Amino acid sequence: MYRQIGLENVQTGLEEKMVVVALLDANETWFCKAYFNYNAKCDSTDNNLAEAFNASIVQARSKPIISMLNDIRITYIVNLERVTCSCRLWGLSGIPCAHAVCAIYNKKEDPEKYLAKWYSKEMCMRTYEYALQPINELDLW
Repeated sequence: MYRQIGLENVQTGLEEKMVVVALLDANETWFCKAYFNYNAKCDSTDNNLAEAFNASIVQARSKPIISMLNDIRITYIVNLERVTCSCRLWGLSGIPCAHAVCAIYNKKEDPEKYLAKWYSKEMCMRTYEYALQPINELDLW
């Protein structure tokens, strides 16, 4: 009896894990940046933006231009105080996205003021403050 219940629990757990693995394998291009941490300030992931956009507007393409534009219009929420945009690009790279730049210009402010501190001259100078010394060959250790 206990062994049967234990076996069922293990099988259920395996099925749940298999579903997650299958989902991640099947849709990795849909959310390649979904799990990026905001602490990494490098936007080097290629997410095939053009292909993803074209795939998302297939149904709207057959409509008249105004209807098509209304169907594909996307709204993003920019919070200048929190330095965030709902497109997540600003948080991932530390550089204000196009939506944020529009909001910043609307307030008649300078977008450079909203860059992450990692892009400042001070941080660049601190990065190269100490010279790295070469080390001897492995056999001389």
